[in-house]
Amino acid sequence: MNITMTIFLFACMYMVLPIIYFMLLNLSKPKKNLILGVTLPYEARQERSVLEICRSYRRHLTFTCLALTALAIGAFFLGYMSLFMTYLMTWLLLAIIAPFVSYTIYHRKLKRLKRENNWFSAAAGKLMLDTKVSYKAQRKLPAWLFAPPFVISLIPLAVELFRHSVWEPAMVYGINALLVASFYLLYLILYRQKAEVIDGDTSLSRALTQVRRYNWGKMWIALSWMTALFNLGLWLFFWSNTGILITTGVYLALVLFFAINAEFSTRHAQENLSAGSGKDVYVDSDEYWLIGMFYYNPHDRHIMINDRVGINTTINLAHPLGKAVMGLSLLILLRK
Repeated sequence: MNITMTIFLFACMYMVLPIIYFMLLNLSKPKKNLILGVTLPYEARQERSVLEICRSYRRHLTFTCLALTALAIGAFFLGYMSLFMTYLMTWLLLAIIAPFVSYTIYHRKLKRLKRENNWFSAAAGKLMLDTKVSYKAQRKLPAWLFAPPFVISLIPLAVELFRHSVWEPAMVYGINALLVASFYLLYLILYRQKAEVIDGDTSLSRALTQVRRYNWGKMWIALSWMTALFNLGLWLFFWSNTGILITTGVYLALVLFFAINAEFSTRHAQENLSAGSGKDVYVDSDEYWLIGMFYYNPHDRHIMINDRVGINTTINLAHPLGKAVMGLSLLILLRK
């Protein structure tokens, strides 16, 4: 087996595990009145039984990921690339599922404890809106900020079309340029999402909304520049396999860095800003979140909504379009 390619493929697949580990580990810290996807009042978050569940969860999750790491290393003892890839692909599926099994076990334990102690908000199951937090509370990033990387991403495509070169690389350059253009549209989608409301404090809703929008915009600006430079790198190193490999590796590493940085910066701010929430009336929408992660609310007409923590968005699975997307995704998985 080619040792350079082997290490590169292993690194690309293995990096999924630490990302999942730290994302799930972070859910044991209270933010926006949530711990492990369960909404709790302020006083309950200090209870010994809650803290013990969190400690046990962290130990269980850590042990699971260490065991998965040991399994991943076993791939290097296989002598053929075909066996190596089959082993890693099977391992990757396990690495995605197993940590979420740990999360689900302790999410259910905490949810059961919540029921036993009747830790429910007076507004449980109700949608709370803050009409004072308008869409104009924070100015949108202007479109011209996304223009320079888009222009740079067009350079390889323009040169190849001028040269009348083969269409395959030109198509790749064109797809990357379209990807850069789409980043501004993706930024606008989140900007139009509902405000972040967790209780009746308007100033807190405004601050949480601004933090989310700021980090979301910063991430898409960074991704626009990185993708544009990646497109340029693919063009410059077209005849060098090593150059393309290094360019791709650097690009993937930077994308992960900026995406993870934006996610955890947002989570950290949410944790600090909402540390004192949950003492009076607060949002408790647990009944609409399957295992605290998948949104299913037939009373909500929105298809895309904010994820509970961080900067991500998710789909309302009760919406007809959400059901169609989920059905299509399952069909693709089953066909593979």
